[in-house]
Amino acid sequence: MTSVSTNPPGARHRITSRERDVLELVASGYSTPEIARALWITEDTVRTHVKRILVRLDARTRAHAVAIAYREGLILPSDGRSRV
Repeated sequence: MTSVSTNPPGARHRITSRERDVLELVASGYSTPEIARALWITEDTVRTHVKRILVRLDARTRAHAVAIAYREGLILPSDGRSRV
């Protein structure tokens, strides 16, 4: 018997809207200092968000978190426009 999930995409992984902002910038190739400048937060705050993202997604690296986020529909590929 096959199990079908009725949960919306990404329902398994709950991240905050701010974590989603950080994750989108990570996916776009931004460094920690660039993310901090773009979001008007400190680099330590960026690192905290990234750590929480890794835990919530059960990811080993930033790249792994991005892959999971794309697969789960948490974020969509960027259109290539710069946000900084």
